[in-house]
Amino acid sequence: MEPLEAAKPAATVTVGTQGRVTYRVPLENGRVVDLRGANTDRMSGAVVWIDNVRVDGSSAEYSLRFVPHLPGEFDLAGLLERVDGRSTAGLPPLVVSVWSVLPEDHELTVIEPSAPALPRMGGYEIAMIAAIGAWAFVPLVYVTRRLVRRKPKAIVLPEFKPTLADQLRPLVDAALNGQADRATLARLELLLLAYWRERLGLESNSVGTALRELKTHEQAGALLVQVERWLHAPPSRQDAQAARDRAAELLEPYRSAAPIENSASTSTLAEAAA
Repeated sequence: MEPLEAAKPAATVTVGTQGRVTYRVPLENGRVVDLRGANTDRMSGAVVWIDNVRVDGSSAEYSLRFVPHLPGEFDLAGLLERVDGRSTAGLPPLVVSVWSVLPEDHELTVIEPSAPALPRMGGYEIAMIAAIGAWAFVPLVYVTRRLVRRKPKAIVLPEFKPTLADQLRPLVDAALNGQADRATLARLELLLLAYWRERLGLESNSVGTALRELKTHEQAGALLVQVERWLHAPPSRQDAQAARDRAAELLEPYRSAAPIENSASTSTLAEAAA
């Protein structure tokens, strides 16, 4: 997903936060363009999926949800594909703005793994490979012809749906790597409080009181208390693996929970916390 230079964003969210946006595409010959999310990996910058589609006049209105993993302005239309495999070059743009809780001068470098060197083979190894290849050639041709005649079955990839654990992971990783600040902790507090406030019966409490109650709860406060410790004392290199295992253990209860959306309730909590 490539950053855009100039376009009015249709939505503004933070890294790791689920957003919703409506996308309008003109009908083609009176029919809805059949689209789906094209990405299933985290290196594309965001994960996009379609909730539903309805026809509105001469256009189709798609209800999209997305979770970005990189800051900047991006065109979500580039993360959609036609079900029939045709080009999406004619789709209108859908720009969203993503901001990060990390400092602006934070540097992130992705190091590509180098390809391993191939072992050198002598004349004997080459001769053995050639003999085995000649011996296997006839059955290989037979099997290939049989496979070509068969109609391949369509492969249906499972749809990736992010969870609250995916939303919390960038904030926890920032604390593990010594890159977290008060804004990171505040964002984590906001998400956990939005998740636990009703479950613990803290709706009538102030934000400060609710946070204190949250931290003292054995299950609800475990992740927040641990991240506060890492914020003040990041794990050493010797303890890094144990810390990552602990983070995975603390995030496990949130893997079955839906992400916290940017809504009026979370905005109210953020204003009250400020």
